[in-house]
Amino acid sequence: MEPISILAGTLGAKFLEEGIKFLWSEAAKILDRFHGKKEPEVDEPAPEPLGLPARRKIDFAAVARISEQLRASGRALSSYGSGFDPISADDDEMLRHADELQRLIVQAYGIDAPELFAHARVKVGVVKSGGSVTGQKIKSAAGEFVADVETGDVEGNVTGQDIDKT
Repeated sequence: MEPISILAGTLGAKFLEEGIKFLWSEAAKILDRFHGKKEPEVDEPAPEPLGLPARRKIDFAAVARISEQLRASGRALSSYGSGFDPISADDDEMLRHADELQRLIVQAYGIDAPELFAHARVKVGVVKSGGSVTGQKIKSAAGEFVADVETGDVEGNVTGQDIDKT
């Protein structure tokens, strides 16, 4: 499963439009079923490139943890999902929100998709003068990245994340 922002670059504008509208409506469906404690089973096809199974089950405990984020991401994409604003692969902010919503939906369904996430933990004692420690060096900013760097004495350079968006 790849982030929608990456898929859009290979599958084109039509897929991006279909994918964003799907993610937006899927988030609304998840929240509606969560709030109403309705049937958690969803048996509807998703756009195939998104990699979601046709039959999915909402994990209400996961939704309880991420509901605020899910609402915020849904709101951020509402003008695109509803058709008020045009969907464009050049809109970096829209793509960032779409990737975030995709990650949240995957969490809501309890689907293991490690390719959408990266978490680095680095623990070093001393970083000497002229020395350098980087928690994560990333060539693409399409996923969700977290870096924890724990050090003792620092005389050199410590970087949590070094993200190259080119």
